[in-house]
Amino acid sequence: MYAKIKALRLKKGISQDELAEKVGYTHRSSIGKVESGLVDISQSKIQAFANALGTTPQYLMGFEEDNIHSLTGLELDTSTLDESTYKLPVIGYVRGGEPNLALQEIIDTIDVPKKYANKDYFALKIKGDSMSPRILENDVVIVQKMPNCNDNDVCIVMVNGNEATCKQVKISDTGITLLSFNPSYAPMYYSNKEIEELPIYILGKVVELRGVI
Repeated sequence: MYAKIKALRLKKGISQDELAEKVGYTHRSSIGKVESGLVDISQSKIQAFANALGTTPQYLMGFEEDNIHSLTGLELDTSTLDESTYKLPVIGYVRGGEPNLALQEIIDTIDVPKKYANKDYFALKIKGDSMSPRILENDVVIVQKMPNCNDNDVCIVMVNGNEATCKQVKISDTGITLLSFNPSYAPMYYSNKEIEELPIYILGKVVELRGVI
């Protein structure tokens, strides 16, 4: 993230003084520390940097909103499909349990309708049993990339900026609760302060489930 901030600043010809003013720092040295990775950045500051640099928090944090190839690292292959279907890559595993790192590598592909053949969708394979009986281990979920969700949506949620989990999201005025369908797993509550500081954010909403037969 820090290297991306510096690269975008230089590309746009913005000085450290100018960027410091745009994001609310009082001195250019703060930008130097950020670009060197010497300080942590809160969720609100990540948003401020994104606004100042004309990009998105997802891009700065490694999940580029403009191009799904930045998430998968590979082109999508449509050569073996007819005009009504599309090969969507399964880009790694996500825990249906405690948060775990989502591996950004293609492990499989699935045939999907053409409506999913764009930058806004990707697929992940579920590990663990916390979302059973509705979502089982090795099921594949198709995810629509979005930074927000509605109450009770099933989403891929990033915790600590790089740990992903599949959970139902319950939204309140004071924070969010990540719920499992399996009653053996306790809810995970995060306050608004924790959401900003850890950070925690929505990577996308689960829009379709492909179960294992």
